[in-house]
Amino acid sequence: NGETMCGLTHIRLAFFVKESKRYENYIKVLIDKLTKSIAINDKYNEKKGKFYVYLDLDNVNPKNFSRKFLREVADVMNKTYEDQLINYFIGDKTSIIKMFWPFISMFLDKKTKQKIIILE
Repeated sequence: NGETMCGLTHIRLAFFVKESKRYENYIKVLIDKLTKSIAINDKYNEKKGKFYVYLDLDNVNPKNFSRKFLREVADVMNKTYEDQLINYFIGDKTSIIKMFWPFISMFLDKKTKQKIIILE
């Protein structure tokens, strides 16, 4: 935001492998990255426990897009990190975002949806 240094967790789906047996490991990696983002925030800011998320849809297609996995990500974020998210950035071409937005938005709670910033 130009005023603070804050942790950002980058979720890049381009190299995501759509296999349910990998999801548990992906979630562990996500939790590790969120923990590191929060640590960065805590080091540089008075408000503790906050972070940003960037969902990168670059090179996403139906073969590497999983509603089930995004539901699991949303569940972790809603239950474990309630009220800690500052903003949720979603980026790629507008046409790609429009294609996948209906699936993504199904899993986001109302508070999270209000924090979404679409990047082009």
